[in-house]
Amino acid sequence: MTQAYYSAVLDHPLDDVWSLIRDFNNYPAYIDGVSESEIEDNKRGDEVGAVRRFCYLGNWIRQRLVDHSDLQHSLTYAGLEAIP
Repeated sequence: MTQAYYSAVLDHPLDDVWSLIRDFNNYPAYIDGVSESEIEDNKRGDEVGAVRRFCYLGNWIRQRLVDHSDLQHSLTYAGLEAIP
C-alpha cells in the first residue's frame, strides 16, 4: 500500500491556525475545492476514529481521523476510499 505524508509550516499565529483546522469536519473552510464535509455516525470533529466524507472537485472521498492532539496542535488522518 502506498503511503503519502504532508506537513506544512504556516506564517500565521498558532492559535488562529489551530482554531481553523482542529475540527476534522471544517475542511471546506480552508481547502479550495471542498464543497461539503460531514462526519459519519454522529462523532465529533475532534474524536479519534471519526470518519469524514467530503466532496472535493465533485468527487466524494472518505478519511478517518487517526490522531488528534490539542496539546501538540496536531492531527493525523488516513484515506479510506473514493466513493463512486
